[in-house]
Amino acid sequence: MTTEPDKFEPFTPEQAEVRRGGLCASDIPQLVLHNPRFGGPHRVWRDKTGRLERDPDTVDSLYGHAFESGVRMLYEIRTGQQVSVPGTLVHPELPLVRATPDGLLAAKTLQIKCPRHKDDWGEDGTQDIPTEYWPQITWEMAAAGKRRCDMAIPDEYARTIRIYPDLVFDEDLFREMYEYCAAWWERHVVRDVPPPVDATKDVTEWLRRRHPRAGGTMLEDDSAETARLVRQYAEATEAEKRATAAKAAARNALMARIGDHRGLVGSWGKVTYANVSNRLVTDWEAIARSLDPPEQVIQQHTAVRPGHRRFDARIAKGAA
Repeated sequence: MTTEPDKFEPFTPEQAEVRRGGLCASDIPQLVLHNPRFGGPHRVWRDKTGRLERDPDTVDSLYGHAFESGVRMLYEIRTGQQVSVPGTLVHPELPLVRATPDGLLAAKTLQIKCPRHKDDWGEDGTQDIPTEYWPQITWEMAAAGKRRCDMAIPDEYARTIRIYPDLVFDEDLFREMYEYCAAWWERHVVRDVPPPVDATKDVTEWLRRRHPRAGGTMLEDDSAETARLVRQYAEATEAEKRATAAKAAARNALMARIGDHRGLVGSWGKVTYANVSNRLVTDWEAIARSLDPPEQVIQQHTAVRPGHRRFDARIAKGAA
């Protein structure tokens, strides 16, 4: 019987060391897009300075790793092109620029994604990819010395893949990103100045690990910076309430407009209000109660749920 590793390691120790010495293609969206879904600058700083704790694997990460080789094989069969897996590449003149392509062809890079949702992706054979991926593939093309990239994603329902061919390298975008990222590297990695904490879930979890328990005292702080942050939090909370209400109103109006149809479509995109099939759900708690288990069995399967810290803000009237 084989023993599975605790965590899946996508890179060899040698690759990981090379990747820490510069900025890789997957780091770039975290630095230039500030999209919480990608992580953020604080995470990149912790990674490059050896402070990053390895996150547990998620369903999405394991799914992506598992499907990558299959998508690569189907790409080779469909295009007739042989794909190599080059490891981590370093730009010959700009050593900060590094990447670990999913595949390399004679004149292109191959980028493989396994997105959970594909609504933002265009039809097979087009170049209609989500704009959020352009920074990554541009940086990767630069590291590999290529000027074109093919992207491929699995299409599970059709039991095939979609290919988005011949995405062209954007020199202006690369230069703009490089200047920004080089300055960021000098300040935050070379000088080891931590970036400001950001809105990512990654930073929230890092703060919880760093400060797991609250002490018994309150910290008095009437500084201008803390007052500014309190106002920002209060204003954002009110804006969030208004946005949630506006979103719900627009959703209900669109549902009314759709009526008995499946959805709406126009030059602006599409909105669907589709049927969801019935599914069976087993109420295991009800089953257990109906069996009236003895106290010993209940105790055997009872565990203490770890405590955690909860953030709560009660802001004085007029303070915001």
